Amino acid sequence: MTVTAPPRPPHPSDPVDRDELEAVVQALIEEARRRTQRRRRFYTSIATLVALAGVAVFVVVDRTAHSQTASPALAARSGLAAGASTSQIAFMRDTVGQGRKELYVMNTDGSQQRLLARETGLGNMAWSPDGREIAFLRGGRWDRGVLMVVAADGSGERRLAGSVAAWTGGFDWASDGRIAYTRVRGHYRDIWVMNADGRKQRRLAQRGTRPRWSPDGRQISFASRRDGNWEIYVMHADGSGQRRLTHNSVDDDYAAWSPDGQLISFSRHRVSGGWAGFDLYVMNADGTRQRRLARNAAWYGDSTWSPTGLKIAFTRPSPGTTDVYVMNADGTDVRNLTRSAPRDGGLTWSPDGLKIAFTRGNRSSDIYVMNADGTGQRRLARDSWFLAWSPAKKE
Repeated sequence: MTVTAPPRPPHPSDPVDRDELEAVVQALIEEARRRTQRRRRFYTSIATLVALAGVAVFVVVDRTAHSQTASPALAARSGLAAGASTSQIAFMRDTVGQGRKELYVMNTDGSQQRLLARETGLGNMAWSPDGREIAFLRGGRWDRGVLMVVAADGSGERRLAGSVAAWTGGFDWASDGRIAYTRVRGHYRDIWVMNADGRKQRRLAQRGTRPRWSPDGRQISFASRRDGNWEIYVMHADGSGQRRLTHNSVDDDYAAWSPDGQLISFSRHRVSGGWAGFDLYVMNADGTRQRRLARNAAWYGDSTWSPTGLKIAFTRPSPGTTDVYVMNADGTDVRNLTRSAPRDGGLTWSPDGLKIAFTRGNRSSDIYVMNADGTGQRRLARDSWFLAWSPAKKE
């Protein structure tokens, strides 16, 4: 950049030339004007920078303040905020001394316990995939009942099917809304399927019980003793392609699919020294690679996969107690979560995998919840059992 020196002011001793003097004066005036303009541009730039800095500070403060009020709503819409998804726990309440069993639902902290249905029977319950309804059994004989469904707010109770097997595994709700269930037929039990409204009921398999849908809804596992002792079978959702997965001289039962549908866990019955127990096994979905994960475990099917499929929670009985354990899906890192706890059982994971709900009691049973590592155990409901944690619902 070329810098031009300003003209020299006239000196009193210099000869005076009017034209030259006017030129010099004009040059001095022009140079003063230019200097003034440069100063103005400089101060204007400074003022602009200060103003921009103020605006930036205002925007940051405003966005921070706005995020403190708006971000929960945004996170709720994206499903990332704590509390963005809500779930509930359904359970059966057994009125001690009155022989009355009722269906309740409560928040996951035990608050707002609400009666949904009276005169319920013995058996499992199942939430609909969207968490809006609960299927349960009512009345009937000790081993069977009428399959009912009711909305989570207690409205719209209706009958779906009769003579449905009670206790564990009587029915299961598929991800697309179909319901597979066990229908009692004299001394036998068959696997049936129907739509969620009770229509299109049809038999899929004879002499089978405890149907369990695969996560993708394409297959159903079930237990049957059609070939002698109890074994695990699988079939397509329309009942075709039935095949036996286990072939043992002891009973295999209580199958449960891993969340990705690649594995099936099950209980293998054994008798040792006159004492009967179960070992927890796992196999590929086609029946290959059967391997034991834990001995003396999964009492009557009390085992459940974590939502991620990385962990399995199960119960292990011993004299005077039945505790809840958790381990990796490959059988490593087995941990006792409820030491010296009397008669635990009936456990389920929360949808986010952070908590486990279970039952505890002797003559009567209470529902407890704990963190997935066993800490923070607290009671949620008294005189209750057969719990089921709903799938998370987006608000």
